Amino acid sequence: MRRRDFFVRQGEYHAEIAYILRGSFKLFTSDYRGKEQILSFSFDHEFVACYLPPRYGCKALLSVQALEESVLLVAPLKDILSQIQIEQNGTIYVSDFVESLAFDLLRKNVSFRCEAPEERYRKLIVRIPDILNRVSMKDIASYIGVTPETLSRMRSRMLLEEK
Repeated sequence: MRRRDFFVRQGEYHAEIAYILRGSFKLFTSDYRGKEQILSFSFDHEFVACYLPPRYGCKALLSVQALEESVLLVAPLKDILSQIQIEQNGTIYVSDFVESLAFDLLRKNVSFRCEAPEERYRKLIVRIPDILNRVSMKDIASYIGVTPETLSRMRSRMLLEEK
């Protein structure tokens, strides 16, 4: 996919999941004022999808857009869902593929709800060391839940602390 291409568009039906071989994506929606809110980023060797809406037959609740030229492996969700088996005793067997996706989504949700913006920023830099070359400061600020100005002040303070 080229930079700025959409894998998923908010408000449309989407029934695919992708593994990112190379590239980056932002997952976003608009708030009540129409302002773009970055919910998550996905990078090399991670999954990207709008998983629940197609399963329940509704339109995508968010958009997924390439931040740079990206290479994906794409599969229909119905093929992935067929790998989930539920035994009569309630035991659930999930493929490694879907289990990895679920863990990644849970990790991102816990981080956003439980960590301070500075901690989320530090973890993002550790996870993706070259993120500043791949993602705009505006998008990073939105992702960690601060304004671009607050992110700039936070980064300046962190640099002073390191000295």
